[in-house]
Amino acid sequence: MDTMIDTESLAMLAESIERFRSERYSFEERCQWLGSRDGFSRALWQDYAGMGWLALGLTADEGGFGGDPRPIAKLMEYSGAALALEPLLASAVMSARLLAHHPGERAQAWRAALSAGRSVLALAHDESVEACALVTVECTIDGGRINGVKPLVLHGDCADQLIVSGLDSTTRRLQVGLIDRGAPGVRIERYRLIDGRGAARIEFREAQLDVLMFDDTEAVLARVLDDARLALCSETLGAVRALNALTLTYLKTRHQFGRALAAHQVLQHRMVELHMLQQELRAVIEMAWGAIGADPSRRDAAISAACAVAAAAARQCAHEAVQMHGGMGITTELPVSHYFKRLMVCARLLGDREQHLARFGSAPSELDDREPATSPAGEREDGVVHFAAEDTTAPQPVERARHEP
Repeated sequence: MDTMIDTESLAMLAESIERFRSERYSFEERCQWLGSRDGFSRALWQDYAGMGWLALGLTADEGGFGGDPRPIAKLMEYSGAALALEPLLASAVMSARLLAHHPGERAQAWRAALSAGRSVLALAHDESVEACALVTVECTIDGGRINGVKPLVLHGDCADQLIVSGLDSTTRRLQVGLIDRGAPGVRIERYRLIDGRGAARIEFREAQLDVLMFDDTEAVLARVLDDARLALCSETLGAVRALNALTLTYLKTRHQFGRALAAHQVLQHRMVELHMLQQELRAVIEMAWGAIGADPSRRDAAISAACAVAAAAARQCAHEAVQMHGGMGITTELPVSHYFKRLMVCARLLGDREQHLARFGSAPSELDDREPATSPAGEREDGVVHFAAEDTTAPQPVERARHEP
C-alpha cells in the first residue's frame, strides 16, 4: 500500500538529509572514498539503510513512500549536492522501483535485502552509450537464459545482483530478470565514468536468469525509467544549487584590485541569472513529478521537458562556475571541477538533451491544460501529485555584495 508524506515530515526529512551532508560527507572524505576499490563508502551505505533512505521508493508496508515522489527527489538532491558516490540512483531508485512493481516472494526478498543495505542492485538495460535508455533492446532471452552485452551499467562494477532486460527469443516481448554477478556466463569489465562513479560493461553468454513476470513488462520498465530520469533531474538540481552557492562564496571572498569580485555588477548579474536557472529547473522538475501519474503522452512530454531544461541548466551553470573561478576551476583540488564532471554525466545518462527534445516534440500537442480538481490530501482526482510551493526568494548575498568595499 502506497502513502503520501505530509509537508512537515517532508521538511524534517529534507533537514536531516542536509544535516547529514554537512556533517558526514566532506569533500576531503569523498576524495578518499573515490580512491577505494568500491569507489564509495560501504559504511555510509549502511547508514543510509539505517535511516530508511534506501527504502524510500518502496511501499509503505516496507518503510517507503512508493506513491509519493518527493522523498526520492530530496534524496537525489542530496546525491547531487554532496557528489555522493554511493549507488543511490542504480539501487535505491531504479532497482527498488522496479522490484516494487512485482508481488512475488523472490522480489520481496530482494527488496528487503536492498532496503537493509545487505545488497547493492543495478539495472542493466542500456545497450548504447550514444542513445541511453531510448533505444531498442537487442539482448535475447531463451528459456530463461540471456545472451548479449550491456555496455553501460551504472554501478554494475559493485552490484551484488543485476536486473537485466532482454527480448524473448520467441515472442520478441520485453522481459526482465534477476541474476547474481558471479553467476556462470556473466563477464564484467569494470571502469569509471568521468565523474568517478563506477560502471561496467557486462556480457551475458547463456547466463541463467530468474525471470520476473509482469502483466506488461514494457510499461513497468518505461515507468521506472521515467522515475529514474526525474530522479536524475533532482540530482542535477542538487549539484546546481551547491555549485551556485560555492561560486557565490568564492566571489565574495576573492579580492582583486582592492575589492571583492562580488562587487562587480556584471558578476552580480551573472549570479542572478544562475539563480534564476536554478529556480526554473526546480519548477519544471516539480511540474514533471506532478505528471508522473498522468496518461503516458502527458507524462512523456513533461519528463522530457524537465530533462532538456536540466541538461541546459547543468551545462550553463557548470561552465559559468569554472569561468568565474578562473584557472583554479579545472583543478582536481577544488570541488568545482568535480561538480562540472558530475553535471556533464547527469546530462547524458538516460538520454541527452537532443533526444529529450525530440521526445517532447513527438508528444501530442493537444494536451489538456485545464487544472484538475484537487483533494485535501494533496492528490488530484486524476492521480497526479502536486507539490507545495518552494521558497523562491532571491539570494540575499548577491544584494549585500553591492555594498562591500
